[in-house]
Amino acid sequence: MKVFAVDDSRMILNIYRKVLHNIGCDPALFEFPAEAIQQVQSNRQDLIFTDLNMPEISGVDLTRVVRQWFNKAQLPIIMVTTKNESQDHEAAQAAGVNAILHKPFTEAVLRGALERYLPKN
Repeated sequence: MKVFAVDDSRMILNIYRKVLHNIGCDPALFEFPAEAIQQVQSNRQDLIFTDLNMPEISGVDLTRVVRQWFNKAQLPIIMVTTKNESQDHEAAQAAGVNAILHKPFTEAVLRGALERYLPKN
């Protein structure tokens, strides 16, 4: 499984790297959302995990751009955030995320999200 993880925290990206490798994924990690957006069309991925609050381009903005190219079934996007405010969740849902998870996350939580949104090969 090819998975993009987008987060402005290098520490969180390192956690993604370890956890996604343990699950058997091939992660591409992005500290800057603009880089992830550039790669979305040219590099086929199965799912995107994105942070909500990032400088310059938020996870909501990233989702809006990706949804211009891929619908929810074609490319699931899961927002991962420390925020628990309803307006943030509403904005993420309106932009087209498939689900919202909360930090800190565990391997079991990410594995469950992958099993829910990716078809079995």
